[in-house]
Amino acid sequence: MKYEVLPEPEDYDLEPSVSNPYTRIKIKWTLDNNPSGYIIERSVGDSLNFEKLVELAGNKFYYLDNGLDSSLTYYYRMYSFKDLIRSGYTVIKWMQPGNSSGVIANNLQTANITVIPNPAHSSAEIEIFLTVPDQVNVSLFNISGEKVYDLFTGKIIKNRSLILKRGNIPAGLYLLKISGSKTLKYKKLTFY
Repeated sequence: MKYEVLPEPEDYDLEPSVSNPYTRIKIKWTLDNNPSGYIIERSVGDSLNFEKLVELAGNKFYYLDNGLDSSLTYYYRMYSFKDLIRSGYTVIKWMQPGNSSGVIANNLQTANITVIPNPAHSSAEIEIFLTVPDQVNVSLFNISGEKVYDLFTGKIIKNRSLILKRGNIPAGLYLLKISGSKTLKYKKLTFY
């Protein structure tokens, strides 16, 4: 018995909203093969923790993700379905609202970051593992998106261990950002 195969949505892409570029991202694709519908999944701050964002009818070819925070990066993937059959996922694409140059597909590696302890009191050890060597910046941002501390700038071949001393950093929730030409990753860090 041969099963029907449903292809992935074609020409899947992201673009900033014309009317609200700092709070809205447009996800678009080409209508194809008459599916029953589409599922769009989103992850905020990393490309690992996807959750279902929306289920759309098969006659839709775009979706506007509203109410976004311009200090965060949003990752998207999607698939189509027809009855009980579904396609594979599209490639993961990401965008930071207000940053029209932020769309990249398949170019970014997924860095692994471990923070011990987390939550931390006076200091935290940060272990960074890259699958591809990259020149990176490691910075700490508060939840308002303001840079609080530059921890490291340099090349990481495979892994690097860093110590973040709290110093005058107030207690609260922070985002650790690791960015480079081939790397983008966020990790939550709490100081108490």
